[in-house]
Formats: sequence, structure tokens, C-alpha cells
Amino acid sequence: MKKALLILIAIISFSACSLDDDTPSQHFERIAATEVDIPDEFTLGETYDIVVSYTLPSTCYSFYNFDYIHDETSREIYTYAIVNDDVTCTQTTLDSEYIISIEARQEDTYTFKFWQGSDNQGNDEYLIVEVPVI
Repeated sequence: MKKALLILIAIISFSACSLDDDTPSQHFERIAATEVDIPDEFTLGETYDIVVSYTLPSTCYSFYNFDYIHDETSREIYTYAIVNDDVTCTQTTLDSEYIISIEARQEDTYTFKFWQGSDNQGNDEYLIVEVPVI
């Protein structure tokens, strides 16, 4: 029984995974929001679309998703791209946008912080937009 178990473990160990040089290398990267189209005010209970524009710096970049972090009346919004590391890219930029739908559920003013990059010291910089609720 022990011998069969050892043989089974050996087979699984040698065949379970192999490192393929053909596997593309990718990583995620934050992309700066370049422009935001947002209403000047919200009405409590209504739903609104926020349009976030961004620029992909080369053909190696593809939009992945956005992250929406809720902290009381503040919202931090980050744009993420997948970057393909193992392909030949052109420096052609691509301007695009995505839409975030939000329902005004609070009576307090919303503070949106759209990530726009980092300064020379590595501190995050944001486009900050405050939207009152009527």
C-alpha cells in the first residue's frame, strides 16, 4: 500500500505542472483617469452614470476593470489594465472610457477621488469631485 501511494505521489509530482516558455507573461497596472463626466448634483434615490476616460499608453495594454472603494461619503476609483509583457507593442495610444452607475443613497455630499497617477515622491494624486445630494 505504501509503495503504491509513493508511486502515485511521484507520478503526480512529475506530471502535475510544467513550465512552458510559451505562457504569456502579464501583469496588472493602474491607469490614470484623464477626464470624468459626472453630474453637478444628485437627487436622493436616483441612479446616475459617471463616465471615466483614460488612455492606454501602448498596444500592450488592455482595459481590465475598475476598483471602486467606498469609505463613508468618499469613493476612490482606480482604473486597471492588463499589460502583456511578452509581445511586441507599438506606442500607439488608445483613448477609451467606461461607465460607473451609482444610485444616490446618502443625503451627504459624495466625494469622488479618481486616481490620476503618482507624484515624484510616489504619493497618489487624485481628481477630486464633490457632488451634493438634493
